[in-house]
Amino acid sequence: EVRQTKAFAADLLTEVDGECEDAIRSTVLKAFPHHAFLGEETAGSTDAIDKALLTPGWLWVVDPIDGTTNFVAGMPLSAVSIGVAQDGELR
Repeated sequence: EVRQTKAFAADLLTEVDGECEDAIRSTVLKAFPHHAFLGEETAGSTDAIDKALLTPGWLWVVDPIDGTTNFVAGMPLSAVSIGVAQDGELR
């Protein structure tokens, strides 16, 4: 079920997006409690994102459902995107 649209009508946010992000965050922080986490659904403002990207140490960057529009339509064309950076450099 679509909870809201974001930047434009086709940029959807579902309840599943948040649930997936929560599950990924929990798993990552359990294994790496001193790492930072930046999730697409909870990132906040552009300033908050920029600040998180400059955080020293390890930063996990997650889009829990990359292709939400396809996911909502029942098309198998979505994925979980996870990246990790160390001191601002992608690894």
